[in-house]
Amino acid sequence: MHAAKEVCGKRVKIVIDRFHVAKLYRSRLDRLRKPELKRLKQTLSEEEYGQLTGAMWALRKKEEKLTDKDKDILSCVFEYSPC
Repeated sequence: MHAAKEVCGKRVKIVIDRFHVAKLYRSRLDRLRKPELKRLKQTLSEEEYGQLTGAMWALRKKEEKLTDKDKDILSCVFEYSPC
């Protein structure tokens, strides 16, 4: 951000678009989620792991948009993987 202003001057308007911010956020979250779910698949029973179905979508939602089912899924995710 500061480099752009140094090169182009103070007239430059810094713009952040929601799409790219969300994309970066999701990619970082997925980088954590994927290996952790892989680990949980190996350590949990089939029934316990089945409770995590839909975790990706629940993790991506805003808190106020979570359904009761989403909250149950996230509760299981955080119970099995508190870190």
